[in-house]
Amino acid sequence: AAGFLALPTPGKSEHFESVVRCDRCLSYSAAERAIEGDATAGCAAEVVELLQRVAELTAQTERRAFADGQSCVFEHWDPEVGLRRPESAALLRARRLVACLSYLVNHYAGQTLSQPALWADLHAQGEGEPSGPCGVMPSWVYCRPDAQHHRSLHRLLRHHPGTISAGVATTDVLESLTSALDNDRLTSEQQFALQKAFLRQVRMGLPGGSYHLCEQAQWPPNGVHTLKKGRFFRRPRIFHVSAPLCRYIDILGHRVLKWMKGWRPGFASWLRPSRCQLQEAVDRTNTRLDSLRFAGFIMRQISLMRELQPASRMIHDAVVGFVGPSQFEILVPVNSSAPIGVQVPASALRSVTCSLEFDSENQFLKVLHSDVWNPSGGRSELEIKPWGQTRLSCTISRNFAQPINHHAAANAIIASAITVPAVWGADTVSFGIGHKMYPELFSEYPDLKDRYLMDTSLTAYAATWYGVWRCRT
Repeated sequence: AAGFLALPTPGKSEHFESVVRCDRCLSYSAAERAIEGDATAGCAAEVVELLQRVAELTAQTERRAFADGQSCVFEHWDPEVGLRRPESAALLRARRLVACLSYLVNHYAGQTLSQPALWADLHAQGEGEPSGPCGVMPSWVYCRPDAQHHRSLHRLLRHHPGTISAGVATTDVLESLTSALDNDRLTSEQQFALQKAFLRQVRMGLPGGSYHLCEQAQWPPNGVHTLKKGRFFRRPRIFHVSAPLCRYIDILGHRVLKWMKGWRPGFASWLRPSRCQLQEAVDRTNTRLDSLRFAGFIMRQISLMRELQPASRMIHDAVVGFVGPSQFEILVPVNSSAPIGVQVPASALRSVTCSLEFDSENQFLKVLHSDVWNPSGGRSELEIKPWGQTRLSCTISRNFAQPINHHAAANAIIASAITVPAVWGADTVSFGIGHKMYPELFSEYPDLKDRYLMDTSLTAYAATWYGVWRCRT
């Protein structure tokens, strides 16, 4: 097998061809034990030493990136920030090692393969294509951040609304994450769940990226822009070469890197892509990257739904993550790399005896509840604050109100009841919200897309109600 290695030495990086022989495949937990020097990992002494050296290298890379104000750490791996307990940090060490090395290799390839002349040399003329050198090259391009991206990050960082037009600094994100986890009352699982939820919100605020076939005469493309150093939306150029067994675009990147080392395909002209093949590789890669993100979400949902069938689960150590004017997130801490997050609409709490108000200055929900069964008319006030400031109990269960099974739906798992501590009044207040979580389900569910034809088409009427009754039975 031919492999490439980028050496992330400050000021100097290079790649070379090597033969990689795999003696043993380590799981993340086994690699973590080996890094800690645990003999139960079953690794040879030289393997343990290599893993420890690489783990220290990735830790130095993370510290150097934060010192330079780079945002790549938040985007490509989970940093070891704010996790004071060793058991929480150990969950990230091996995963950070793999993700950081992949990013370093992709970043080196992005800098190296941005030379149009390399792709012109490797290009092969296809049928019906004009003669002459290739005029295009594949490139990973980030979208330009707009006002919505700035607004979502400012809301996450709890900045004043008047500062939305200002830029977002990487140090602001780092300080917000550190302060959110700086709570001695949080357990290691709660800290880990909060960090994962915070990073998920951060990544949702980043503009997406995709591969484009760019004209060499117009390089760099319009999507590439420069920002000041230390700005959060300043992202380095990358080109994926770290997974050649999963993506064809990585194989093309490997061929160009080998071309730089003097490799020539000879009579194997099929190894040299034409313009049409480059366009097909770009389209397939973009589709695959989008599908992988969606597939990961589906697998997490299915795994949890299997555990919740047929019973629900009572959670006593849940914490509140992101809080917005229309909904808030309940985080269920589990000893896993993917904590559970359940969205609760604010409308599920609102009723005749319960009113809500969103404090935009401090980014929390203020709830005023009246107990109608109390003869004295007891009133209680609650505050649902973000990022671990509010801890509560909840019951999570499957949403059996769905008309058709759809594991990828965001409301496939719901919180059927929550118990929140009160600021004054009663000690705690319980809400049964399972029946109010998604009252608009039948009007927006994707499998009922023909509902507007029910009044005019007997076929649509019959097919829609057939699906509903099939679920009920």
